[in-house]
Amino acid sequence: MVLAWVKTAASSEHVPEITLATSWTPVLVLSHDCEIDKEFNEYVDWLIDQGDSEEAAVREAEERSDLDRYIVVSPLLPYDERVVSPGKFEAIRSAQKIGYFPLPPMPAYSGAEFLVHLSRTTTVERILLSRRYKIGSLSDLARQLLRFKLAEVLASRSLAAVSKLEVAIGQRITDVRTLKVKRSDATVVLVLEDGAELHVGAKTNRESAAPERTRRSEAE
Repeated sequence: MVLAWVKTAASSEHVPEITLATSWTPVLVLSHDCEIDKEFNEYVDWLIDQGDSEEAAVREAEERSDLDRYIVVSPLLPYDERVVSPGKFEAIRSAQKIGYFPLPPMPAYSGAEFLVHLSRTTTVERILLSRRYKIGSLSDLARQLLRFKLAEVLASRSLAAVSKLEVAIGQRITDVRTLKVKRSDATVVLVLEDGAELHVGAKTNRESAAPERTRRSEAE
């Protein structure tokens, strides 16, 4: 059962009826390990400081359903024309299209391919994510690429920066795509209104490796 809205004494009588469509779908967890278990680990550390053993502290923290309730996820979507134009498929698969993160064929879904649309992120309650149905984890290299693709999305949404570039160039920017991604740098292509392309180099943070596992994530 999904509870969408509850009428209270203060609710208006003129609130329209709500139509809600729901379904189950695989998702990619975007929240970082340290963010997912931040409240849990802080509470464990506090209990240990109060004199509890680590085992007792972890056991008590696991009984707290209010810790780390929310997680940011993005749905796994098929390569389908109803999701994205077929002309973008190859650029997405090669990680050259801003706003998308490609995934390899997944054995759990009979080898089906999925993409992650990074503009369709949402926050869900942790309880909705069942450990029983976890189908895989990203490698360290894939996690670095994901962080880069997320940074791309945030940078491309900076309208002020785009406006300044257009003024400096003297033309409108009609498209942006990634040409090349390496461990420490990338090349972003700005397509101008006259069809010309401007290649811009961007440095990435080489020290942005995954953090050490937290107490809870080690157990998982």
